[in-house]
Amino acid sequence: QRNLQIRYFKYTPNSNFTAADLKKNFHQLALKYHPDKHPQNQAPKFNEIMKQINSEFDALKYAKGYGIKR
Repeated sequence: QRNLQIRYFKYTPNSNFTAADLKKNFHQLALKYHPDKHPQNQAPKFNEIMKQINSEFDALKYAKGYGIKR
């Protein structure tokens, strides 16, 4: 996960952010990209986006040593 490209979060591993900032950004992205919020025929696309968002969340929280949950 070290080479993971951050595409959706507004933070990078080198950014200055708190655990609360990261969690808030995650929830904003989840509301925007969740497959249930989009037409059924676009669900596979949004499933992939949510997988990427989850991976980015995990990479960012581990980079900062935050033990937070989604």
